[in-house]
Amino acid sequence: ARPRRRGSRPKGSRPPPAVRIESGTRPSLPIFFSQASSRSTSHTHTHTNALTMQRQAAALLLLLLAFASVCAATDLKKPAAPLRGASGSRGLGVSACFAHVRAPQFWVNQKELQAAPERWRSGFARLRASLTGEGAGAGRASRLAGAWTKVETVGQEEAMLMLGLNVVFRKAANLLSKVVIRAEPTVFEVTTKGALVVSIKERYNFNGEFAKNNRRDKRWGKHTGKVASASESKVVLDITWADPHGGHLTETFEVDKTGNKMTQTSKILVNEDATTGKKPKGEFTYYCVYKRAD
Repeated sequence: ARPRRRGSRPKGSRPPPAVRIESGTRPSLPIFFSQASSRSTSHTHTHTNALTMQRQAAALLLLLLAFASVCAATDLKKPAAPLRGASGSRGLGVSACFAHVRAPQFWVNQKELQAAPERWRSGFARLRASLTGEGAGAGRASRLAGAWTKVETVGQEEAMLMLGLNVVFRKAANLLSKVVIRAEPTVFEVTTKGALVVSIKERYNFNGEFAKNNRRDKRWGKHTGKVASASESKVVLDITWADPHGGHLTETFEVDKTGNKMTQTSKILVNEDATTGKKPKGEFTYYCVYKRAD
């Protein structure tokens, strides 16, 4: 008999039954390995995409750092021109923004640095007023607020002689070497102090209403005054008092740009000059210069 070929089926035998995979059963080994290979390929693609995004972010960061270095080396004194689009209208295109961006200047001015605490105090006062709703008078005389020490006077002795003040009072007045100013949202307060117990305190409303305070020459009665004008750096008072030795005074408190020097300018017109016994022809001006004490 002829030998049977390997793998052939003998005559009369039935073919093996077909293999079926039911839903929910474990797949055969070839199918399982095929699915695992598909998941591995998907994970590889995801990892590659993440690396690509990281490289792009690093490249963008390097570009921004290079752009900042170029801006810092550019001349920053001239103001930037207005941004305009291609058609001449104002626009904010990407190229226009990059062309007109200006980096901040990094320099220190000694006078500005010395005035910084007062500007901070003024800024905090405005912030407090805005948060608390204290709108009226907010920020007025804010740069004048604080303690001041007198360093120079011009014409004060002559003004006191015109008012008929005796030598004792003139000596005491010369000892009034310190001024303390308080700038409340609605009130301007000035206190003049000396080495002795002599002190003069006056309060005026920013709304322009007249207020009465004791006379500065310590004579009987009061003077009437008001705030004629006020800003952050300057306050003007308008004061009038009756006889004896009545008169009118326009007084200005003004601080300079540094915030460390204040000038008190007084223009006085008396009804009768005590040195001549006659009415002066015009106002007499005298000055007091102060430096910041706090």
